[in-house]
Formats: sequence, structure tokens, C-alpha cells
Amino acid sequence: MHDFSEILKKSNFQKRLEKLVKKYKNKKVVFYGAGQFFSFVKENYDLSGFNILAVSDKKFINSTEPVFDEGLGYNVISPLNIYELKPDIVLISAYVDFYVEKYFCEEL
Repeated sequence: MHDFSEILKKSNFQKRLEKLVKKYKNKKVVFYGAGQFFSFVKENYDLSGFNILAVSDKKFINSTEPVFDEGLGYNVISPLNIYELKPDIVLISAYVDFYVEKYFCEEL
């Protein structure tokens, strides 16, 4: 497992997060990626400044409609159905985003 705490501290994540919250205030947001990285960020940083419509991940492929996930604390939805929510922005919440970007470009 990665030491996300140290990695995020070195990358000034708190400051970057604050800028994103300010930039996307009142915008509809979907987070893509519901793995260990997202869980760490959710537990250690304040995401309440975002208007989060849902969290999406391939593991939610069967969730064609937003469904509340108790463990995550947010609605979840299949990546194939993100467009139906009409988000203003999709923020990638994965430690390694190269594969996610490739998936978005090639599959979605």
C-alpha cells in the first residue's frame, strides 16, 4: 500500500484541493475512482465544498442509476452512465491516472 499521506503532503494537496473547490464551487462534480486513494482523501480531507453528484468506478458497472453507497457515503454510478448526470466536471480520484485517462478516451 502506498503512503498517501506523505505523497499528498509533498504535492501540496491541501492547497490544490482548496483551489479546485474554489474553481468548481456551485458546479456539478463526479469523482471517478473509488479505490484506496479516494477513500484516503475522503477520510483525511474535506470534500464538502464540492457539489458531488456521484462517485464512479468500473466496480459500479451495474449501477446504471445513482445509488447511495453506505461505505463510501456518496451516490455511486457506472462510468457508462456518468453523462446522464450531466456533470460540469469529472475529477479523477485515482493514484495513477494514466490508465483512467486512457479508459475515458478509448472506452467512454
